[in-house]
Amino acid sequence: MSIPLLILGFAYREIKNILVSMEDMFNVLDVTVEVQNAVNAKELIISKGEVSFNIILGSLIIRNI
Repeated sequence: MSIPLLILGFAYREIKNILVSMEDMFNVLDVTVEVQNAVNAKELIISKGEVSFNIILGSLIIRNI
């Protein structure tokens, strides 16, 4: 008798956690974007679907902050 109750309790907790996670996800989607593109910004064209980052010694990583 206790094993079915344990399974039911587990299923209830998992469903509850999933619903809370879904609510959080939808709340994030509703947040307005604070960072806007510059008026003269160029369109980003990604040809291969790859993005890479390289370290260049002696180069500034963050500028104008």
